[in-house]
Amino acid sequence: MSDTYTAVLADDHAVTRAGLAAMLATLGNVEVLGQADNGKEAIELVEALDPDLLFVDVEMPVLSGIEVARHLDGKKSRTRIVALSAYDYREYVYGLLRSGACAYLKKTEANPQNLKAAIQSITTDSPERWISPDLAKRLVMRHVSGAAEDEPLSALTQREIELLREVAHGKSDDTIAKDLSLSRHTVKNHIAHVRAKLDLGTRAELVAWAWQHQVVSAIQS
Repeated sequence: MSDTYTAVLADDHAVTRAGLAAMLATLGNVEVLGQADNGKEAIELVEALDPDLLFVDVEMPVLSGIEVARHLDGKKSRTRIVALSAYDYREYVYGLLRSGACAYLKKTEANPQNLKAAIQSITTDSPERWISPDLAKRLVMRHVSGAAEDEPLSALTQREIELLREVAHGKSDDTIAKDLSLSRHTVKNHIAHVRAKLDLGTRAELVAWAWQHQVVSAIQS
């Protein structure tokens, strides 16, 4: 790749996209071609504009960041993905990197210095996966200490665990929405977030995981 790059920004918060665009502008070599506020639109913009880079939020409406990465990876897209998240859960980091993202950056660490380092690392002819030094240190320390907060279930909110139990019982999105007094769209988003956090590709895998890890009994006890 050249020393100048084109990019698409995908985040469902306009203020976040504006802040990211402003930071990228300070680098002087990144041109933002378009912005998306959901995962489906992110894919459409990448396919239409063929940017060098996609900066994508992990938790996105319609399609999650991990689903976007998997789709583009499956299409052998040349666009290199930088995943951004408010969270530094191990499941998020590893899930995105295994799904085709080239870099993972916590939003609070998204400063010009880290953005420049990430871009430099992933745009070489032999790109390397990149995460911020501070995030790498935290992941190592959690692994060494066996911190409970890094266990898969601890990455889920109580609402997400509740949804996971419903899915494990084989209920449809419509039934879950009715039983929990939620919209079908909200249910689908929650389930997508759970799959992203646990790095699971299909609903069947989600059901199997829930029973394997005794999620149903854990919630009911």
